[in-house]
Amino acid sequence: MKKGWKILLISCGICAGIGVVLSVAGTVLGGVRDLQEYGRRGMQYLENDHWWSQKYSEPEEMDEELDYIDEEVSPEITEDLEGISELDIELSYVELIMERSDSNQIEVSTRNMDPQLLEDLSIYRDEDTLEIRAQDTRLWKNIGKNSAGELIIHVPDNLEGISTSLGTGTLYMCDIRTGELDISIGTGTADIQGFEAGEVSASAGTGSISLQGSVNSDLDLECGIGTIEFQDSGKMTDYNYSVSCGMGSIQIGDDEFTKPAGNQNINNHAGKEMDIECGMGTVNIAFAKGE
Repeated sequence: MKKGWKILLISCGICAGIGVVLSVAGTVLGGVRDLQEYGRRGMQYLENDHWWSQKYSEPEEMDEELDYIDEEVSPEITEDLEGISELDIELSYVELIMERSDSNQIEVSTRNMDPQLLEDLSIYRDEDTLEIRAQDTRLWKNIGKNSAGELIIHVPDNLEGISTSLGTGTLYMCDIRTGELDISIGTGTADIQGFEAGEVSASAGTGSISLQGSVNSDLDLECGIGTIEFQDSGKMTDYNYSVSCGMGSIQIGDDEFTKPAGNQNINNHAGKEMDIECGMGTVNIAFAKGE
């Protein structure tokens, strides 16, 4: 073959290779932009190798299988949700208000919330669990660090479990009845009054938690360098205790536990268990009926 033809064929091959590379790159980048766009607009989930968005119309045949809530939030809106047995909340910078409902429905509403945060707020079902999330945590930090507004939830008595994780912000909970109650606070504060639960778990990082109510089974408290206070409706001898204390202090009724005491187990031959771990913070337990 003549030298000129060889050069021509080599040049054509190089051009073809570049074309393939550019085509693949364009497809990948386009797909990434599509996912980014979906990420800005709502919850995403993968079904049959396709990404669907919560705020986009779904095929009718998928409605019963996925059971997602089409949430078009506005400054004052209430969603009545039936068939929910558990509630799972993970937010930050917001004022979260949870109150007892007079009905068998969960009612969710907002007040004085920035429109961008409303658009980012995701409320959706995962089987029998209602989940409430912030999609873009950086957005909530930038906008909500001064005031993210209020999220109000009215909760019926028949829920099997409630889990609330609040990085920073404020949690108010009043007269809640549930099987399991799980509260996690980072740098925020929680005020939980008049509750009744089978099992209770509460953890505070640098924030503070104040609880008043009744535990029917087990209580698990974990405190980093923050503060946990609990006013139990019963007596001190209603519980057996497992106590672990670092540099902080634990007060149970009239008994105080500090670092020299280390780990202690107290067996009152009771039907309920209380497990307390404290790092450098403070845990105070008081009893309405004394010892």
